[in-house]
Amino acid sequence: MSISPNGGSPQQSWKAPRPKPSIWKTHTAASLSAETRKIIETAMGSNSIFLGFTHDQIVESITSMQRVDFAPKQQIITRGNIGDKVYIVESGQCRIHNPQLGDPVTYGPGDVFGELALMFNAPRGANVTAITQARLWSLDRMAYRRIISGSSAQLPLLQWPTVERAFYQHAGSDLRLQLGELRSMLARLFRVELNHSDSTGQSAMDSMLDAIDTDRSGDIDIDELRAAWRTWFGGAIRPVRCLVIIDVQNDFIDGTLKLRECPAGQDGAAVVPVINAMRQQNAFDFTAISMDWHPHSHCSFAECAAAGEFPAPLHPSQDEAGARATGVMGSIMLTAPDGVTAMKQLMWPRHCVANTWGAACHKELVQRPSDIIVYKGTDPRIDSYSCVYDNSKYKQTTMLRELRERGVTHVYLCGIATDVCVAFSALHMAEEGFVTTVVEDACAGVHEGGIQEKRVLMASAGVQLVQSAELPSLLSSASLRDALHAASRIRNAKAHVLSVQHESGHAGSQG
Repeated sequence: MSISPNGGSPQQSWKAPRPKPSIWKTHTAASLSAETRKIIETAMGSNSIFLGFTHDQIVESITSMQRVDFAPKQQIITRGNIGDKVYIVESGQCRIHNPQLGDPVTYGPGDVFGELALMFNAPRGANVTAITQARLWSLDRMAYRRIISGSSAQLPLLQWPTVERAFYQHAGSDLRLQLGELRSMLARLFRVELNHSDSTGQSAMDSMLDAIDTDRSGDIDIDELRAAWRTWFGGAIRPVRCLVIIDVQNDFIDGTLKLRECPAGQDGAAVVPVINAMRQQNAFDFTAISMDWHPHSHCSFAECAAAGEFPAPLHPSQDEAGARATGVMGSIMLTAPDGVTAMKQLMWPRHCVANTWGAACHKELVQRPSDIIVYKGTDPRIDSYSCVYDNSKYKQTTMLRELRERGVTHVYLCGIATDVCVAFSALHMAEEGFVTTVVEDACAGVHEGGIQEKRVLMASAGVQLVQSAELPSLLSSASLRDALHAASRIRNAKAHVLSVQHESGHAGSQG
């Protein structure tokens, strides 16, 4: 307190604002006892998520940990809850119990558990309870991601050469992994995660074998393992998440193919604030924006057909007079890029012509210089509904290359239109092995019936369907079980893609 110069009432002296205390401020690496530090460092050394960490990263991890004390019988993790922390036991005992996976497992000092540890029996699938007074140290995903992002050279914690060497060390003379050999290899790579109990290990191995064994031979060769590593298996080690925004372009909102004039009556502009909020509220590693980017003369344009311009040759089964008379929303038979196959093409008004207002993204859509831009429908001979492949998979966009160069494992799709471009993109993403999620309230569709049909199709292909409000919890959860679930259904995704690859449709209609 101080007295004012004029003798008036006391005034509070100004003081600099005090920083908010960190929840682990008093429990940093510098304040740990040598014994506790050794327990934590030894536990970190036995867990694959810390594989390849430098000394500085280990120190930062310990510094970022929060000490948590639990009383006997106190619940640490509740089955069904979404969480993403790794716990290291300093003292006391904890019990993990999942009724579906057999007898409870007890952990003591130096043991590691938690979903971030990529374990199969905790949490969401298990309850974790303190048996005695227990002191734990926890590290959450956001801190973990910050630490591994601090050095780009350290991002691939478990690299392919290590996995490849393990394959040849464990495969038999036939250079294929049987179930027991796969169990031994993965137990060596993952150690604590796969050695909790026989029942848990057996369940994990069966799931992994089924997911990796794409030809259903009952064993695994190096090519199958490499393909799994590039997608869901590698993603289980270190998820890299990309928001994929599909076709939020002027022509689909206020232009020649405005969505609100379609049978479902949904307004394409309504997805823009939802997508912007998703970008602001969630820490995606990357964002990709796909855009229809047609030449002025394109095989899908009714104006071209009416003028007798056919960028893709008419199929012999299609007469020219009939093709020229076909209007918007009618279909004609063209010849696919292979020069032989008949290709059904729906006719649309000219839209999203490259470098025009109609092809530009909506003015209120948040865009950043770092966004990945993928153009589709650029070949005048073939249309493209998916942001991954052109129709019937004759041509590929740049999307797969862009995502794989960045190590993306999880994709979150939104945009226009739910039952056409978003659905086709999601099916192709799932087929390619990405853990695929569609954010439904950030999408707008053409037909109510089509939306429901594609929802069933996507779900059966392993695509997650969520609301944007669920994303914070979803992004903060570990992904191994989700990735295994999605990967085991890649074959279904391929079958579904084949069943719809010739289906036509795009965002919008003439009303």
